[in-house]
Amino acid sequence: MKSLNIKISILFLLSLAVAPSCDDILDQRPINAVTQKQFWRNNNDAQLAVTSIYSILRSSLEGLTKTDVPTSARGSSWGDYMIYGDSRSGDWVNPADNDSDWKNIIANNLRAFPTLRDLHNWRLFYRVIEECNLVLENVPGIVNNITDEQKKLAIAHAHFVRGFVYFYMVRIWGDVPLNLKSENIEPLGRTDMNIILEQAADDLRLSLEDLPEEYLVDGVPDRCKSKTTATSGAANAVLAHVYMWQGEYAKAVDAIDAIEKSNVYRLMETEEFRELFDEGCSDEGIFEIFYSFESGESLGYYGSAVNWYFIQPFTTRENGSFGIPKSKILEMYTDLSDKRIPQFFMSIGPQPNYEINANPLANDENRVMFAKYQKAPNFTAQYDHNIMLFRYGGILLLRAEAAARLGDTADALLHMNMVRERAGLDDYENTDQDQLIGEILQERRRELTGESHRYYDLMRNGIIHEFTGFISENDEKNGAAFWPVADEAFLSNPSMTQNSFWE
Repeated sequence: MKSLNIKISILFLLSLAVAPSCDDILDQRPINAVTQKQFWRNNNDAQLAVTSIYSILRSSLEGLTKTDVPTSARGSSWGDYMIYGDSRSGDWVNPADNDSDWKNIIANNLRAFPTLRDLHNWRLFYRVIEECNLVLENVPGIVNNITDEQKKLAIAHAHFVRGFVYFYMVRIWGDVPLNLKSENIEPLGRTDMNIILEQAADDLRLSLEDLPEEYLVDGVPDRCKSKTTATSGAANAVLAHVYMWQGEYAKAVDAIDAIEKSNVYRLMETEEFRELFDEGCSDEGIFEIFYSFESGESLGYYGSAVNWYFIQPFTTRENGSFGIPKSKILEMYTDLSDKRIPQFFMSIGPQPNYEINANPLANDENRVMFAKYQKAPNFTAQYDHNIMLFRYGGILLLRAEAAARLGDTADALLHMNMVRERAGLDDYENTDQDQLIGEILQERRRELTGESHRYYDLMRNGIIHEFTGFISENDEKNGAAFWPVADEAFLSNPSMTQNSFWE
């Protein structure tokens, strides 16, 4: 089972000690100077601060709640990372036709209901950035009971997470405020997304100077720590994605080449997918967000979008609120011998028996359950699977796309076919550049479905309108792909602007 290195209760106390309290995260009141002076004393304080960064990062990916914003309509988090990354891609529907939130998200009616407003809000992401800034400002000045190596590692974690979060926000809102200070009392406007991407790349490159390939305990790799905190592999994975957004394809290839040459990761067999997706911390994972029942952690009913996939006999729900219908699966997986189909989907029969059919496409259009993340039938709504952010299979396909865009079709085919072969498919051989790039994107669609990459792939390539009937080509050019900026960001901030489509 999973183990947690530092208890979350400590993280909570730390966040109270070092995080400012404010109504607007970009209009902060200064932190109490005495508290800061008392806190930043030794390596233990530095480590607690780093752990706090990862704790708040996890909360930001789950989504804010009333605890974060009293006016929130949510009692619990929603699993926002999944909503941002897949829900508007054109592949997902509300099978039960019973959920106004999902229906409006899918249809790009992002201002439709009060409950969707929390998805507009970047407050928690700036909490993460603020924590990173605190580490970067204060750890260099610690002189007691800390080595240079410990300082460098703490600083590398802060650079990595700040770079990741800025990259993450660019894909949601486009232009976002650039804040590199822990105490900022001036209202900030939005900065051009290209500048934000370069800042993210700078942070990630700095983190690479001191991050290890793996973390060792008594000379043996600590697998879970090496998957759930920053490593050089994780930094190169995020950096490769940043380079793809910048059109720096040769740099993306170089970053991924470093991951491959490390020999830390491997493509697992499809028969090992339950270890990869359910247990986590596997040989294929590069960067994951940690959860463990043993440590009192779980993704509750509204803690992850995963719960919306399940239907009886796995939960008390007769129909799923969020899923991929049979017709869309047949569109995505044109070769039905693909080994991923029975790993990623289940066919659930109708009431009263709700039998699980070995053929995931045996039943009708909306009786297919997305089962990439599985659990035993027990009628609970608790899960402790890790959130998979980057894994080796996806990175190999990203390299294939980068190589194809550089005209290196041999390298592109080599890396795409590594993933296809695992799925039991014949090698793809077409060397026409445009068709090859299109097929690689389709392969990423098949391989990474439900892992919050598909929508970003479409956005990066400017082709969302080709896969959904809810965003036209003109709307996409006018910013419809991004989310609205929350009303909160405009309070006492004349520098703030709205995304053009949502004005």
